[in-house]
Amino acid sequence: DSTIIFDSGDTSLFSGLQLSDCNECTAFAGTLFPAWLGPSTVDSISIYNINESAVDVTVNAYGLTNYEPVKSLEISLSKTNDWNSFDVSWDFSSVFLIAHSFSDQIAAAFDPSTSMAGLWFLSNDVGFWEYVPIDGIQIAGNWGIRAKVSYQGMMNDPVTYNLYRDGTLLQNGLMASSYTDIDIEYETDYYYQLGVIYSDGIEILSDSIAVTSP
Repeated sequence: DSTIIFDSGDTSLFSGLQLSDCNECTAFAGTLFPAWLGPSTVDSISIYNINESAVDVTVNAYGLTNYEPVKSLEISLSKTNDWNSFDVSWDFSSVFLIAHSFSDQIAAAFDPSTSMAGLWFLSNDVGFWEYVPIDGIQIAGNWGIRAKVSYQGMMNDPVTYNLYRDGTLLQNGLMASSYTDIDIEYETDYYYQLGVIYSDGIEILSDSIAVTSP
């Protein structure tokens, strides 16, 4: 059981973001949650209300490759300038997004102090997840969304791994904890990347790691 937090924890740094150049429009501010320990259950969700009054929002959950919500809930964020928490029991087989609605009238809280560009949003106009741009530039930060997640573990639902070198698949279906690459040249830079394959077929890629052969 873990409450997954991407913000800094200092709510005095939070800011609000509303839609512009539209009238009575709605979008969803979404945070991607990991699934490194197999299938998971979301036990509760917390959303920060930065608006000056209580607001009604829709909370949706999405799979990584599906733009239609797989779970949905209508809630009221009654506490202002505070976290609003509510219990759910939502099951996911791999990574998922939790999102809440915001509009030209309702602001979504975000923490701009975190360096990671994590402000994903989904709008009806575009129809897919994209990063929030300001003046054409993606801004860094994380939405004020937290979740308490229970993980089942991987004993009964193991993952496999794909290993890539310089963007090309080197080995697929790995289950061992190590791999030796012997087909290398001396004094050469190689970039390795690991793909985690879950039971539902979704692959999540890690950041690449640079290795220089001696």
